[in-house]
Amino acid sequence: MDPAEVLMEEAKARQKPILEAAARGDSEIQRFFSGTTAFVTGGTGFLGKLLIEKLIRSCDVKKIYVISRLKKGISSKERISALLKDCVSI
Repeated sequence: MDPAEVLMEEAKARQKPILEAAARGDSEIQRFFSGTTAFVTGGTGFLGKLLIEKLIRSCDVKKIYVISRLKKGISSKERISALLKDCVSI
């Protein structure tokens, strides 16, 4: 087997328990965020979008508040509206 393939198989084996816990809905992160309210700063940025997407898809959060700033002449309200319309992200 190619050394790169060996590394990939080892990585998959290490992730297996994490993926199984997430599928069952009882990972530590899912339990931590269950029923909570999250406040995300920078929610329209790269990491903010990923965090919001993961919270919505994987955790039973009660509410998510997002704060964003004016950027390139686009208001924070417009940026957040665009985020909510982006079906690929959320």
